[in-house]
Amino acid sequence: MRIVIFSAFPLLDRHPYKRRLLASLLDQEYVEEVAVVYGYSSLLESARVAKRLYTITEGIRRLKSSGGGDSSERMNDARASMGPELLEEGSLSSQASKLQTEVKRFDRFGDAACLKFLAEWQPDVGINLSGLYIPEAVYSLPEKGVFGGHFAELPRIRGADTVRWTVMLDQPMIVSHQVLSKGYDLGDVVLRSRVTVNRGDTIGDIRAKCREVHADGCLEIVDSIQSGQLVATPQSKLEGSHFRKMGKHLEGAVDRILKLERYSHYAD
Repeated sequence: MRIVIFSAFPLLDRHPYKRRLLASLLDQEYVEEVAVVYGYSSLLESARVAKRLYTITEGIRRLKSSGGGDSSERMNDARASMGPELLEEGSLSSQASKLQTEVKRFDRFGDAACLKFLAEWQPDVGINLSGLYIPEAVYSLPEKGVFGGHFAELPRIRGADTVRWTVMLDQPMIVSHQVLSKGYDLGDVVLRSRVTVNRGDTIGDIRAKCREVHADGCLEIVDSIQSGQLVATPQSKLEGSHFRKMGKHLEGAVDRILKLERYSHYAD
């Protein structure tokens, strides 16, 4: 099996869960080769994304968050099983180089050069760790599709700020893995995994846990594809709701819910 991992912003791409996922994939006997493909590789493209989506200050903060290391001390237990080489500071691309894995960088995923590489490399499976939109021309190339993790229960909660909306709506924290498709958060669901939320967790803590569950789910999906047991459940566009990014007032309300431990789905 040939697997392509999609990521973004290589200079900031330092999440340990990504390095763990890469190393775990390479440990599987049935995985022939893995390639890491970056979009938005240049500083100019990163700045354009920040300017288009946010104010410059907020954009820089979010880009660091999307690619930087997890800050939560509560992730120590989750990392205890990781080898020391995965706990070293470093990016996904540096980890890939150490493991002699091919790394390709493009300004955008839909660039002709990116499409040419993917068409020639012929991946069986794609995994989206970029947190960004993957164009149809890209996600249609891997034979089995491109899979991504959505940090909320699909189809109940679609859209943006889904971790915060899950808390606000007092729903269980779920990571839903889907096959990328034309519809936004409308892909066939292949896996739903419960995320452990403890008293005292912040939004940052919960997101960090979602990332770890995302990595575990990707490994489970690849195993299911290999064994021929993957089941994809279509979504209806009429099901669930689409949520927008929260403003500061609602963000503060969610933070207070967690601070006062008024969320109903704690593990303890």
